[in-house]
Amino acid sequence: MNIHKLTFLFFILIFASITLAYELPIYVANPNTYECKYYFAGDEKHFNPRPENFNIDIGPVTEFKDENEACEFWKCSVSKGKWTGSICDCPGSSFWSNATGCTTSNGIPVISDKEKCDSTNGVWKAELCSCLEKYHWDKEKGCIDEDGNPGKKFDSKSTGILLWVAVIIAAILSFVAYKFNVLSMINKLTKRMV
Repeated sequence: MNIHKLTFLFFILIFASITLAYELPIYVANPNTYECKYYFAGDEKHFNPRPENFNIDIGPVTEFKDENEACEFWKCSVSKGKWTGSICDCPGSSFWSNATGCTTSNGIPVISDKEKCDSTNGVWKAELCSCLEKYHWDKEKGCIDEDGNPGKKFDSKSTGILLWVAVIIAAILSFVAYKFNVLSMINKLTKRMV
């Protein structure tokens, strides 16, 4: 590959990463407080950081009438309700609460099995939760160990950073190996030893 192609690919990669940094306006939710907000990342001149702990994307603003409808939709979906377009149909004997969505008679929010699985480090697939080794599924708590402790949430952000660091190191090492013809040097050294 000549230098012009590499330069072109580099600029395409930079342009794509810049355009991905700015999302369209969306509604976001805080799973700890059940609050919802309008969020716009901004443009190239004005960057707006995401509100702290609002890590759930509900959806683009074009999908909902207003923030209230987006928030009710999200609360309904995380509490096992069925969204019918404007109201939430809560399952069984649970009822609607503006604060948390579908709620049981003792005031505890109904949490979906998928959310329980995700929050206890399980893997949700085909309407089932697969727990990691040394954990088992509990209908009330999610993935738990033999002492009843829930599994810890997997930190994908730090894993992603480590993966990129490994890729960069591998690229640098392969460049150095190519530039200094390390493989032929190793071949020569091993032939001398034999």
